Amino acid sequence: MVVYGPAQNNLKEQFLTELVNMCSHEKLPILVGGDFNILRTPYDKNNDNYDSRWSFLFNAIIDD
Repeated sequence: MVVYGPAQNNLKEQFLTELVNMCSHEKLPILVGGDFNILRTPYDKNNDNYDSRWSFLFNAIIDD
């Protein structure tokens, strides 16, 4: 599955919900690639403007 996540914060929740819905119907592993526009850790950011809410949810989806 190829994705391009929104850069706008007001659309990230909708994007992550759709990603969960797409993946939850599959029994086999899924390869998802693309530009998620969500960082996994603060170390991936080049400044202090880091929102851990999106990273927490994104990492939880990946872990699941």
